[in-house]
Amino acid sequence: MSFSLNNWRTHPSVLHLESILAKSERRSEGSESLLDHTFNVILALKYLLDRHPHVWEFKEELFWAALLHDFGKMANGFQRQLTTDEPWGERHEVLSLSFLDWVIPPSEEILRKHVITAVLTHHKEWEKLIERYPPYSSVSEKHIEEQVRELPGHLFPDLWDFIREVVPVWKRELGFGEILWGEIWRDKRNRAPRFQDFVPRAVHVIMTAIHQTDREIHQKFGMRKLDKAEAKIGILLRGALLASDHRASAGRIEIQPLKVSSQREIMERFHLDEDHLYPHQRQVMKVKGSALLIAPTGSGKTEAALLWAFASSFSHFIYLLPYQASMNAMYLRLHSIFPGAVSLKHGRDLQFYYYRLMEMEIGTESAEKEARKIRNVVNLHLFPIRVSSPYQILKVFFRTKGYEAEIVRLSNNRIVVDEIHVYDVVRTAMLIKAFGYLQREWGVEFLFMTATFPQLLQQVLQEELRFQALIKPASEFYQKVRRHHIHFIHRDLLDDESIRIIESRIEKGERVLIVCNTISRAMKMYRRLKAGKIKITLLLLHGKLHGRDRLQVEKEILERMNKPSSQKIPTVLVATQAVEVSLDVSFEVGFSDPAPLEAMLQRLGRVNRKPFPPEKICDFYICTSPTRFQGIYREEEVLRSLEILRKNGESFILDEGRVNEWLDWIYSGDLRDDWLTRYRFEAERFKRAILDSLAPYSADKEFSDEFFEQFDSIPVLAVNLMEEYITLANRSYLEADQLLVPVSRYFYNKYKSEEKPVGLEDVHVVNVYYVNGLGLDVKNEDEGD
Repeated sequence: MSFSLNNWRTHPSVLHLESILAKSERRSEGSESLLDHTFNVILALKYLLDRHPHVWEFKEELFWAALLHDFGKMANGFQRQLTTDEPWGERHEVLSLSFLDWVIPPSEEILRKHVITAVLTHHKEWEKLIERYPPYSSVSEKHIEEQVRELPGHLFPDLWDFIREVVPVWKRELGFGEILWGEIWRDKRNRAPRFQDFVPRAVHVIMTAIHQTDREIHQKFGMRKLDKAEAKIGILLRGALLASDHRASAGRIEIQPLKVSSQREIMERFHLDEDHLYPHQRQVMKVKGSALLIAPTGSGKTEAALLWAFASSFSHFIYLLPYQASMNAMYLRLHSIFPGAVSLKHGRDLQFYYYRLMEMEIGTESAEKEARKIRNVVNLHLFPIRVSSPYQILKVFFRTKGYEAEIVRLSNNRIVVDEIHVYDVVRTAMLIKAFGYLQREWGVEFLFMTATFPQLLQQVLQEELRFQALIKPASEFYQKVRRHHIHFIHRDLLDDESIRIIESRIEKGERVLIVCNTISRAMKMYRRLKAGKIKITLLLLHGKLHGRDRLQVEKEILERMNKPSSQKIPTVLVATQAVEVSLDVSFEVGFSDPAPLEAMLQRLGRVNRKPFPPEKICDFYICTSPTRFQGIYREEEVLRSLEILRKNGESFILDEGRVNEWLDWIYSGDLRDDWLTRYRFEAERFKRAILDSLAPYSADKEFSDEFFEQFDSIPVLAVNLMEEYITLANRSYLEADQLLVPVSRYFYNKYKSEEKPVGLEDVHVVNVYYVNGLGLDVKNEDEGD
């Protein structure tokens, strides 16, 4: 009888081996046999290779590693562990190498070396593994012999037949090719070894493998010298096996393709008419490589990004945005266009999923369970579109656990980077160096999109990455889309006269946006307007709202803004810079503290954003004082921005086509030299400390801790919400976590509480009160988001 992918499970050897388990029956998904799991890992690997075709170069290494990776689970101790509570305490991946000679001849030295390292490290980092199995220890050798003797020798004839008769079918029909040493396999004289002969050979193979792997890792990936070619192979092999094993274990084998056949279909889904595309959209849809796109806010850059992503018939891409609010909004927008094909990944994605599920009124317990399930699936990266943060990409380079799998998933991808200018020089340097590495080494193409692109930023990007095109609208386009009438108020935004002008516009029933540079100033403005004669609803948005309030504010803003003009609701939003690149909203008039020109352009982009092209010109008021905002903006940048704007007059219609010219004037001379000096220093430091030492098999806790210290905020609980938190936590930790506020380490260290009641031992409590709708209420605390 001949066997195929459809009937391999009927092979006699498979029937005899089906009692050997890889997964416990106590799992929610039930038990899974070792051979079923092995097949699923290889199948998941095939889907991974189809999405990332360059990985097929290592199909031999990956196929045999996937086949062998869990064979050590046949040991009696592991099987007993699956059915009882008795822990085994050993590492099955070490025992899996007992069968290396059965599948790869000793003459295939390089292939064996790569398979060995992939199998040995598909769970533990190398240093952790050899703590249990020291490479140069006679005790270790005796210990391994004891474990080898736990393998079920009576099943070896069946395992031998399975390998000789079923595995070639898997390999051939799944696209991994024929057995390269088939004549050895077809030799009928070859039989499964006797157990007494198998044991010493298996121990020798394992001990040799551990010795050689330890020597290779220290010689090729040590601190003094890094073999970059071998490091890349190691990252690829470990990453591909890890990713495939995780998906198979989760029962999510297939990677979902995006069911879009052409750019024309993209246009249909966005309701775009090809004859009415903007010039920059037409240009970008022809670019197959990386590109820089400069275009006004609201001019269809998202649509342009999608058209670019599918210029080369790509079936997957990543959309990076700087703020969680913008990521949430983009996820919802893309999900409505590509239902079931979009995932969201950021620091508080679990809370976002939970909140969305609670809106469906499915119950607290069900919502929490389902939210965690969604996030687990998202972490497998099955969806063709991922909305995320640049920090999720940057995190990989600090060697967080499983970083090799994430690099493989990023490879040969297309990544949209929205508003690269918003990051400080340190983060900009790290991101650009990381993006350059991904393009050079892993075939990633990038589309950088922004409304403002100063020449010095273009310069460092073009030094690090290669670009096929720089796309920007012609000056005639900007003339047709002028939409803002700039006015200067020569006083503080919080002064009585400024408040009077704001109130007069509110009284007209307009949608009014007020942007302050610090949270404390935003709170003061909110209180001033609240205490005045204005009776309509005021909304406040900043970085020190807890999750529940923030999501509610964002939801209310979007609901109000999405009303048709005939049902317009007067809306007043007081916000910090959190609104700059976040919500897709369109106000009718704006007021702002002075800020650098790039930030001011983003604030302007939230006024008269829709429709585009504009039907009218709207007013935007810029206050000229104060100009010093310590730790948020450099005063010189603020002053020079005001100066260049005021050269156009005290009141003028803004021509956005001239903005990049103005930026080049602002960032000239000492400012430019200082920025470039800081950038090059930080870029070189990141290259030397991180990129030049990026090696496989060694997630580094010190590096990952450094990342979280630099980039992760600390979620804190206000002292007056402790009782409510404990009450909610008894029902759902996710619901309780919505009371947490992300703050900087500086803020936490300044206000942290040393005393915590029972139930809050693991919660960061601060001696600050939280006012519902207002946020953490710290007087004169000048923090910017």
